[in-house]
Amino acid sequence: LTKEVSASFDAFWNSPYAVPVEHFVEGEGIPFSLATVWNEVFVYDMAAFPLPRRIEVMELAEKYITLQQRFIWAPASLVLTSPGSVFEGIAVPRAGQIETAMLSHIASAEQEVLIQNPYVMMTEQRAAMLADAKARGVRMLLHTNSLASHDSALVHYGFARDRKRFLRSGVALFESKPRPQSSSGMPGLGLTPEKTTLHSKTLVFDRRYVLVGSFNLDLRSLHYNSEIGILIDSPALAAHVAEAIEADIAPGNSWRIVTDGEDGIVWLDESETPPLRLDTEPETSFFERIPVWLGYVLPIDHLL
Repeated sequence: LTKEVSASFDAFWNSPYAVPVEHFVEGEGIPFSLATVWNEVFVYDMAAFPLPRRIEVMELAEKYITLQQRFIWAPASLVLTSPGSVFEGIAVPRAGQIETAMLSHIASAEQEVLIQNPYVMMTEQRAAMLADAKARGVRMLLHTNSLASHDSALVHYGFARDRKRFLRSGVALFESKPRPQSSSGMPGLGLTPEKTTLHSKTLVFDRRYVLVGSFNLDLRSLHYNSEIGILIDSPALAAHVAEAIEADIAPGNSWRIVTDGEDGIVWLDESETPPLRLDTEPETSFFERIPVWLGYVLPIDHLL
């Protein structure tokens, strides 16, 4: 795996699209010195530093030793997307592509597929694989951003358009609340953030395989970007990741989406008793929903 990741890095490093940072600097640049940076770390009054500090410099070694004790060793393989400009001259075998790995593991899943991704869209191949998995009785779950937690309302259109297709394919849908209970005690930059946006890109198959990387499940990652992923065979790691996803879809953290019995959908806030039924994008205003509606009239699907 190390050699494969190194080769992927070299593809970027040696690409004509990668140039020295000096090309972006006007005028004389300040020479970089690791020794200078290291010495300057201790110049600051750390007690008066205004931002929250997760890891102090002097505690780093100790924390790394503790972290080592939690490592899970497992076999893994590299998967890529090849259409991005960096890889356009490199033939990535179909079996080594992220989409192929995902679809093949959905096709072979016997019990469960858990998906957590910030940007999601349906494709015909995905719909077919999900429908087949539904027919086999596989539990399928998708957790993504709500419009209220999203960082781009226009991009959210791509998922909003396909929500009913996911539901018809047997996928249980959950959308993050903008202020989930699980992140209420996690301030950012010294302040409590206005909202929390989901950004993890993880899939778990049958509590054995974990697929994680830089990829999103949108058309931009599929057709344009150069993405990287690691497919890991580890029941122990899969159990940890699945537990984290299950926690993220708990009623205090996410809304559950279901059909309304006709041709629409509703959001269920199951943290309320009885569950609160919402018939429009929760915690959003009319003006916040306008960019989503624009997606239905603009020819932008391939750009999302």
